[in-house]
Amino acid sequence: MNTTTTLSNQDALMAASAMVGASFGVFVAIAVAIGILTIIADWKIFTKAGEAGWKSIIPVYNLYVQAKIAWKNTAGCYVYALGLFVISLLGSFITRTQGDAAPVFSMILVVCFIAWCVLHILVMIKLSKSFGKGGGFAFGLIVFPTIFTLILGFGSAEYESAQD
Repeated sequence: MNTTTTLSNQDALMAASAMVGASFGVFVAIAVAIGILTIIADWKIFTKAGEAGWKSIIPVYNLYVQAKIAWKNTAGCYVYALGLFVISLLGSFITRTQGDAAPVFSMILVVCFIAWCVLHILVMIKLSKSFGKGGGFAFGLIVFPTIFTLILGFGSAEYESAQD
């Protein structure tokens, strides 16, 4: 093997590593920007609904407040917010579980996650209705949440009331 080939392989490896690093940096920057935009939009939505904007930056509690804005049923708000917390705990536990019980716990996690997704869809539908929007807007909140929360927060929609 000659040294020219070895150097060019090393150069190619370094170039590939630099591209991966740059791609990761761009991905992180985009994720942070989306996160900041979502917090800003939620802050505006919360203040439009008469809640303090700072509540939008506290994990899990922000889900409770969002559900409270959308849904008159307080029990549903607790289930929605605590559901994600429980799923997180279950996920952490299941990743450490081994042996015969692991598939059972994994199935429990999947069922809990599906239930939380259904609740999330219901909350987005009710949030849309509480600001006088329809089913199409609710679909947008589910599929493109950052864009549609920005529209809801900074648009002309006014908070009407929580839905039954």
